[in-house]
Amino acid sequence: MTTESRQQIADALNQFGTESLRDAATGFLRGLGYTSDKVLDIQSLATLQEQLDPNGFLTEENALLSRWSDVQFLFQLTSDEIAGQTTGQLNLLENTAYDPKDVKSYLFFALELTGDKPTRTQLSLITRSLNRLVPMPVFVLFKHDDTLSMSIINRRRNLRDGTRDVLTRVSLIRDITFADPHRAHLDILDRFSLQSLSAESGAIRTFADLDNAWQKILSTQELNRRFYADLVDWFTWAVSEIRLANLPDHVADTAEERDKATREFAVRLICRLLFSWFLKEKQLLQGELLDLYDAADNRHLPVQDADEANVLESNSYYRGVLQNIFFKALNKPMDQRRKSAAAARNDRTVDSPELKKLDYLGKNYLPAEFDYDLFDRIPYLNGGLFDALPEDNASDTIDDGVICIPNKLFIARREDGFTIASGTGRRTQQKAVEGLNRIFSRYQFTVTENTALEEDVALDPELLGLVFENLLAE
Repeated sequence: MTTESRQQIADALNQFGTESLRDAATGFLRGLGYTSDKVLDIQSLATLQEQLDPNGFLTEENALLSRWSDVQFLFQLTSDEIAGQTTGQLNLLENTAYDPKDVKSYLFFALELTGDKPTRTQLSLITRSLNRLVPMPVFVLFKHDDTLSMSIINRRRNLRDGTRDVLTRVSLIRDITFADPHRAHLDILDRFSLQSLSAESGAIRTFADLDNAWQKILSTQELNRRFYADLVDWFTWAVSEIRLANLPDHVADTAEERDKATREFAVRLICRLLFSWFLKEKQLLQGELLDLYDAADNRHLPVQDADEANVLESNSYYRGVLQNIFFKALNKPMDQRRKSAAAARNDRTVDSPELKKLDYLGKNYLPAEFDYDLFDRIPYLNGGLFDALPEDNASDTIDDGVICIPNKLFIARREDGFTIASGTGRRTQQKAVEGLNRIFSRYQFTVTENTALEEDVALDPELLGLVFENLLAE
């Protein structure tokens, strides 16, 4: 995704804060490549009930009607418009009215909700209810306060009765902040655009093409597959770069044992950092410690040498930030994060009397203005994942010439020139790799496990165990 396309999507999202729901929604979808002149004059709940729900199916119980402050029928997208858009031209038909017989199409709605923040289950409920009114799948843009959510249902033919269909899984991209969208949301919205779908899946000319491409983008199985492939590439790169100062206790310092310890260390590092990102999603860990790039791709690295020429090769992020998150916060009670007076006097790593009192590692790697409250506020979890092992090198006495866990493993861009060998035999080629925090920043995380009926297009906590088991097998 280019910075330009990311900015275009961000600009379109910003319009939800200033324009009417209809104008902002149609402009946003047009920017993604979706537009049509097949419309119905539905711009309120009353007209929707009159034209699509004459029998009163929608109720407070199944659609939360009291929460609806605005509803707009945007358009119907059929194969005709899709074929026209792939060439960059809208295929305008003489009959531009909504066609209820065209089941192979999508209906686009925009809906604004008031009150408390809607849950995933509530958004799913409304989506299912709207789908009951029409024979084709419905795509819903939900606006609530300063966020936007997208919802689409998977409809398949009934295996027992071929004349009917079944509403199965509802997929959601939730809580997109339209004033300041997260880069993970911008990335998935870019992949959702018609242009990106065509580049990734081949030409999109029919509803079937589009539906297949959408289902792939919205599939959490596909999302997990892509995420795991990114981790394997990083793991391959990391074990060639990491150098440990210490090996596990009672292990001989041989090349074989050192390689094994390095691989196991890399697996734990992935899982520890992944767990930390789930904590960030729960707002138990401040994002500025992990989000090292903003949506405009500007780097914000909270270490002393962030702007120096050798920052990619420096160990400062692991030694100044990650060690403290893992071993001095998540693995230490909050009331034990200060040194005794005697221990503070013996701290030779810093000069400031106040900093000497803090029982944190690598303080000399952090800038003078660093806010140590960022560590203080992290909860104590007392989990085995964060036990400090000898090979974790959690010490200020180890020299940087001995240990090597360089910043590039966390902050490198793909274009920075770091590669791994990919493929086999004559097809072996160099594949660009990027830092672990960069990888995580391209994905959205959720702390709610997905179900068969509703799922966030995001990484859920179940993934943590799968990653640990699979990488150990690697």
